[in-house]
Amino acid sequence: MAAEHTEHEQHWPNYLKIWFILLVLTGTSIAATLLVTSVVDRLSAGAAHVVESGLLAFLFSLGAIKASLVVANFMHLRFEAKFLWVLGLIALFFVGFFLAGTFFDISSTQKQ
Repeated sequence: MAAEHTEHEQHWPNYLKIWFILLVLTGTSIAATLLVTSVVDRLSAGAAHVVESGLLAFLFSLGAIKASLVVANFMHLRFEAKFLWVLGLIALFFVGFFLAGTFFDISSTQKQ
C-alpha cells in the first residue's frame, strides 16, 4: 500500500484581499461618521444622543472586526495551535470589557 501524504499544507491568506477588506471597512467608518455628523445637527438632543451612541457602537464593532482580521491573518494566529486561540480570545474578552466601559462612560457624559 502506498503511504498517505500526511503533511498539513498551510494555505496562506491573500494579503491583498485582506488589505482591501480593511480599506473598505475604514472607508465605511469614515463615511458613517461624516453621515451622522451631518444629520445630528438637525435632530433633537435626545435623538442626537441615540444616533451618536449607535454610531459609537458601530465604530467599535468595525474596529473589533478589523483587529480580528489583522490578528488572524497578518499575525498568523489563524495557523497557530488551539491553545494560542484560547489565549487570544481571553485577551479579546478583556479588550471588549474595557471598550464597553469606555462606551458607557462616553455615552453617559453630556457635551459641554
